[in-house]
Amino acid sequence: MAASLEPSIRVAVFSNPSSVTIEANEGGLLSISDGNARPLSKGRIATIVSGPDGLRVNGRAQSSRELIIEGKNPSYRIAGRTFRGTLHVVQNSRNITVINELPMETYLVGLIGSEISSLWPPEAIKAQAVAARTYALNQMDRIRRVRPDAAYDIESTMLDQVYDGAHREEANVYGILEATRGQVLKRNGIIFPAFYHSCCGGFTEHAHNVWNDAEGPPPVEDRYCERSPKRYWTYRISKAEFQRALLRNQVAIGSISSVTTIPFFDSPRVDTVVLETSTGIENIKATELRKFFGYANVKSTWFEVALAGKDIAFTGKGYGHGVGMCQWGAKGMAEEGYGYTDILKFYYPDAQIVTMY
Repeated sequence: MAASLEPSIRVAVFSNPSSVTIEANEGGLLSISDGNARPLSKGRIATIVSGPDGLRVNGRAQSSRELIIEGKNPSYRIAGRTFRGTLHVVQNSRNITVINELPMETYLVGLIGSEISSLWPPEAIKAQAVAARTYALNQMDRIRRVRPDAAYDIESTMLDQVYDGAHREEANVYGILEATRGQVLKRNGIIFPAFYHSCCGGFTEHAHNVWNDAEGPPPVEDRYCERSPKRYWTYRISKAEFQRALLRNQVAIGSISSVTTIPFFDSPRVDTVVLETSTGIENIKATELRKFFGYANVKSTWFEVALAGKDIAFTGKGYGHGVGMCQWGAKGMAEEGYGYTDILKFYYPDAQIVTMY
């Protein structure tokens, strides 16, 4: 059976600005068309603004709510970031979404520099590439089946996979990724969402403890991330700011007199944080708490929390949701001589590596 062609992926790289300025790189020209591919204009720079009747390009009104931007040398700069391929600017309500459409393997090269580092051991980079390719293809298939009119396949943030752009590309990564070209993980013959995260802290997590009804690989005890700078963390916040942050998220509480946690029965991580306040007991899911206070502050749900005078103090392990491959663990395994297939088998023991194209 002949291998499939390399797919292109549509990545939302800017969401909800009211305007965007796009500049052609390397002395090229932007070729701007409407959503039906009718040519509109050419130039080195285009400032696109969302208006009440459609999009404006360099001050000129366009009836279209979608613009397609290509170039002879398709490389563009937006807000200090570089992108290749084709850009789609789509009006959504009163704002704009900028979508970068580009070949999957080109996307992955930039993703490596965004998610981990091109200086990491090659076998860790290969493992990251296979996991990221698997996740991306799963998302593409799901979005195009469930929402065939969707403008893009995937976000460029930690909500999906971090992709800052082509300026994150490093020449050595092209050669490293070529060894994994088209390779994905399958479980029972199906490409699944191959979740991964920065650092598990010593034990990976069940997917169903993070997302309702989600299926993921079985958790594993992981000593390989022990040298990660993200293995341990602390976060301290005043009670007053804690209350204000909850209120911003529609959770109103009285003064806090006690804070405790309820762990999962099958995990060292926290399921629920219990607040005893002057207005009663408030239960908050630990996953929600991370959203409220910021993923960079409450770095995982593996934590202890206690009152500390006028503050609330968190002490935790790991960074991220904990499901699937631990990126720092993959690095540690590669440094100990394991190959990328060994790494993937460790974190996804119920999966097989298959070449799709």
